[in-house]
Amino acid sequence: MSCTAESASLERVRTGLAVVAAREVEPPAGLLEGILERTAEHTQRRVLAPVLPFAVDDVVRLVSDHKDTIASAAGVAVVAAGAAYALWRAVRGSRSAQPATS
Repeated sequence: MSCTAESASLERVRTGLAVVAAREVEPPAGLLEGILERTAEHTQRRVLAPVLPFAVDDVVRLVSDHKDTIASAAGVAVVAAGAAYALWRAVRGSRSAQPATS
C-alpha cells in the first residue's frame, strides 16, 4: 500500500470517527429501567457466607484442642516473614552500595 493510499484510508477512518462522535446516541428503550430493577433485586439478595467443608462446631473444637500447635505455626510464620524481610533488605542494601559501572 502506498503512502497516499494509506493516508487516504486513515483520513476516511478519521472522518468516520468524527461523524460517530458527533452523533447523539439514544439508549434502547427500557435500558435504564432494567438496570434499576436488577440493581434493586441485587440489594435484596442475601449474601451467603462461604461454606466450610465441615461444621463450625468442629472448627471451634479443633482450634481449642490445638491452640499450642496453631500458635507455634503462627510464630514460625512470623519469624520466617521477618527473616525473609531482613534478607530482602540486606540484598537490596548491598545492591545500592555497589558503585554503578557503565
